Amino acid sequence: MAYKLKISEEARLQLKEIIEYMTLKLRNSKAATDFLNTLEKKYDQLCLNPEMYEYTNDMRLRSLGYRRMPVDNYIVLYLVDKDKTEIQIDGIFYSKYNYRNDR
Repeated sequence: MAYKLKISEEARLQLKEIIEYMTLKLRNSKAATDFLNTLEKKYDQLCLNPEMYEYTNDMRLRSLGYRRMPVDNYIVLYLVDKDKTEIQIDGIFYSKYNYRNDR
């Protein structure tokens, strides 16, 4: 059974900022489009197999159940709710960023 994907407002804002950075600062709309296409494919895979990615390395986030999905140079943090068959996307961070301090 496919899980339903829910994206937090914070993650939506982070995605918007990533796309704006690629298109406006880097002036690379193709990179932005490619990133969105890759992200959509990974979301589709995730909905079919929500446990396919490992738990985050941060022990505090791991204890909360957070998993990390790599997408190009970014990390998507998410939770799986088996009872509701839902995946909650809570953050999208540049892979070199210390996202652990934001959770």
